[in-house]
Amino acid sequence: MIIFNILFLVFFLLKIENSISVKINAIAYAFNENRHIYGLLINDFNQYAIDTGLDVQVSLNLLTPANSTTEVNDISATYESVLSKKSEKYDLYFYDSIYTSKFNEYFIDLNKYFSKEYLTRFDQKLLKNTCIINKKLVGLPVSLDYAGLYSNRRLLNEYNKSIPTTWNELLETALYIKEKEESKGHKNIVYYHGLVPDSETGSCSLIEFIHSFRKSKKSPYPEARSQETGDALTMIKKLKDELSSDMEFLSGDDYFFQKIFTDNALFLKFWYIPGINPAYNITILPGNVEGVSGTVIGGNNMAISTFSTEEKQLASFKVMEYLTSYDIQKKNIKENDLISPIPELYNDENLCKEVDCEFIKSFQPINRPSYDVISYDKYSQRFRTSANSYIYGNASLPEVLRNIDDISRVYYFSISTEESYLGLILFIVFCIILIIMIGSYSFLFMEKFKSHFQSTPYEFWFLIISGSIVLLFRALTEYGKISYFICQSKPFLLSVGVTMTLCPVLHRLIVNFPVVNEISEWTKNNKWRFMLIFFTTDIVFLLLSMIQPFKHDQRIDKYGRNYKVCANQGSFLPIVVNSMLGIKYLTIFVMVVLLFLEWNLKETYNDMSYMMSTIAIDIILIISLFVVDNITNNNYIYYFGVYFCIFALSAVTNFIFLYGIKIIYILLNPKKMRNDENMSDEKGCKENASNNNDLTTLQSAKI
Repeated sequence: MIIFNILFLVFFLLKIENSISVKINAIAYAFNENRHIYGLLINDFNQYAIDTGLDVQVSLNLLTPANSTTEVNDISATYESVLSKKSEKYDLYFYDSIYTSKFNEYFIDLNKYFSKEYLTRFDQKLLKNTCIINKKLVGLPVSLDYAGLYSNRRLLNEYNKSIPTTWNELLETALYIKEKEESKGHKNIVYYHGLVPDSETGSCSLIEFIHSFRKSKKSPYPEARSQETGDALTMIKKLKDELSSDMEFLSGDDYFFQKIFTDNALFLKFWYIPGINPAYNITILPGNVEGVSGTVIGGNNMAISTFSTEEKQLASFKVMEYLTSYDIQKKNIKENDLISPIPELYNDENLCKEVDCEFIKSFQPINRPSYDVISYDKYSQRFRTSANSYIYGNASLPEVLRNIDDISRVYYFSISTEESYLGLILFIVFCIILIIMIGSYSFLFMEKFKSHFQSTPYEFWFLIISGSIVLLFRALTEYGKISYFICQSKPFLLSVGVTMTLCPVLHRLIVNFPVVNEISEWTKNNKWRFMLIFFTTDIVFLLLSMIQPFKHDQRIDKYGRNYKVCANQGSFLPIVVNSMLGIKYLTIFVMVVLLFLEWNLKETYNDMSYMMSTIAIDIILIISLFVVDNITNNNYIYYFGVYFCIFALSAVTNFIFLYGIKIIYILLNPKKMRNDENMSDEKGCKENASNNNDLTTLQSAKI
């Protein structure tokens, strides 16, 4: 009979299992296996699906320190190892909101399923800072975590002290009570636990402490090198030195849970857990001035894997829709003490009879800078290491503030001498060269120089000078912040500059080709159509590059300084860029071939060596572009400085060897110039005499 019942039960369970059309696999991580919401949420949905006949069931794989060897700081790497393999193992991911930018490419755009009207229920600033990347809705918040101050009611009442609203007030209150308690022989009281361990929790405490030192409630998060940040770190160190100890301050969550259930702690800082111990009041964290507070935005988002089938993505959407509905969010607020990402719920009169809505609305949250750095994990580690070197060590405050600034600050090449004089020096050189190039136009209008520019159509000399200036401005694009405009203009300026400087030379070489041919004749008679072919190609490549524009690639040099460079993205843009470069390489190759074929021609003999020098240097500079990236990557100043020099050198050499050398030669050889002028005048007199003789002969013939 027992065997029969067991078989019947197995059969019944299998029947239920087989009746479910879509099975969703979800994964989540909890720091504490006894305090998490995921099991409650999933069980709630599965029951809802059964009650409503929805053929969807969710299976949860919950990772915790107890059942996983993965360290807390490595959980993002665990997720990424699964996602990077394009695994279909999990469909629904619960993840820390700081990793939205990191996992962005692996999750679908939820705008596909959620209407704009539905999304308006969420805190829009929260969505922008923790869920949206480049207009893509990567995830949705499940619940939020805010930090608060736990104050011992008994001790405050005993000494007639109120809950502090500023850090100075907290320090004064704690020092007063400490003096009184120690006079009674009470040595084991914790007067302030700041929760600043060497972990992500410590980074959160530091960020929100700095945020609480804003000048006013509406002021932005303080800059790294600001007075506010310096004052915040000074106060943290002061609180640690006068009220606590290194060991106590470095202790983490476990230490809080040890103390919160005792009566021997005055002030404890931790995440908001209502009702954990009625002996302690929970309030928002103090600030530097009254009315200003701060808390990091904690909590988890949920997202759908892009590698799941369309059917499972739709089923996962139904799970998310249920968990973010008004009714379920309200239920979680009342029954599970969760903070909801839907602000409107805290205006519900019935709900606010059971929950302190005004207290929840009084939090002043700040998101962690996960969108502003390449790797938030590395940023967080470096940030707290720098801050802790001052709080727990002997590092100077200015040095620490600079180190913190270096972690998140994006450096760029400029004329500022704060980091180096190189930018200013090269800019001065740029200005001098630009003035010389612009001034050189004047030689084309001087009668005594005109005889030396007859080998090439006069308009082409303007192109050569202008092309050199364009290349010089290509060098200037290495200055300043990287932007879409800068990234698009870099290859365009290079392409146009090369066209304007080298194509007039190519035109001359084709026209002077020693063997009569149709190409030379057409080129000679259609010089502007010839040039238009190359300019049109440049414009076409510019338009094609806009289809899939350049992106910003952030890097870190060996000194820990962030900087951005323009980088190709996708598969189409590299094809466009390489095609453009291919045409330029082909143009240079054709010029080299023609130079060798025409080396001994009288028409171009004097200029051959200069043309060859120009092309040789351009080839060397092209090769250097391929190797300079790896050589200078260790220092952002040298990186941009070397690139500037390469393009500036290209502009200068083209200008000198194609045009400037003639000016220099004439100015250094005035006698030769006068002889050339006399020869030109003599040639002109002979031509005039010949023309007069021809005219006399013609008139005589008519007579």
